[in-house]
Amino acid sequence: MKKKVLVCCGGGVATSSIVMDELNTLARAHNLEVDFHQCPISELPSSVRNADLIITTVKLYQDYDIPVIHAVNFLTGKNIEQTRNQILEELKK
Repeated sequence: MKKKVLVCCGGGVATSSIVMDELNTLARAHNLEVDFHQCPISELPSSVRNADLIITTVKLYQDYDIPVIHAVNFLTGKNIEQTRNQILEELKK
């Protein structure tokens, strides 16, 4: 089943684009069918309805009924493999 993943950052453009590149590479490397959607944090509440996972580079101040993975590691370069493994674990469920 194809997973729907929301990739959000403050404005939904620059930072999430960097994360999207990493996620697309990760999905291809593991032959996973994933539908990634970028969005700004302000649009998250209205976009989350059909999503399976949220990947974000900003702090969320609202709880959602789906898993949330903070992926600021893709920007800092620290502990990237740990974040990749968390994402893969969720995508393979």
